Amino acid sequence: MKSFKLYLIIDLNYPSRHSPNKLAEEAMKAGVDLLQLRYKGNNLRLLWEWANKIKPLARAAGIPLIINDRVDVALALDAAGVHLGQQDLPVAAARRILGRDKFIGISCHNIEAALAAQSQGVNYVSMGPVFPTLSKADAKTPLGFELIKQFNAKLDIPWVAIGGIKPDNLGSLVEAGVSRIAVISAIAQAEDIAQATRQLKGMLSPESWM
Repeated sequence: MKSFKLYLIIDLNYPSRHSPNKLAEEAMKAGVDLLQLRYKGNNLRLLWEWANKIKPLARAAGIPLIINDRVDVALALDAAGVHLGQQDLPVAAARRILGRDKFIGISCHNIEAALAAQSQGVNYVSMGPVFPTLSKADAKTPLGFELIKQFNAKLDIPWVAIGGIKPDNLGSLVEAGVSRIAVISAIAQAEDIAQATRQLKGMLSPESWM
């Protein structure tokens, strides 16, 4: 996986202004580095159908496509990897299924969980929410800037800030040491996908990984 700064999550449950394929295609052209497809629901066929529409777009753009939660879908799709939650399949089991060449990320809400994930061999962790967010029904209380310092000081793997990030608050995150972000609404709710993507990408630190 190439270095990344801007990570777009396309949430099939979220009321976007745009269709998932339009959102993916235009955002990738404008500078999104990593793409995740997320669906919280029982209609697995819906996730599968959209994944198969978006995968060719991601392949053409040279952008990794990661599936949220569903290791089985990631495997069947031959996606770049999977993003797990704390209640999903354990990292070791996901690694056995997907193999060493696939990427595994995991959501963490404190430094202890992040360090545990690092020791289990994940490729990156996400940390959040850093701000209040409406894009996740079970979102926890915002974690605050002190945790950013802990993640930077103690983690040897890439980590991504997530949760309520928009252009008007991104500057404060960058000043605090954030160089990678994941967003949903900041791009999904924008009238101009490309403009919103370029604005976010331009505000991020030039530091990269891998």
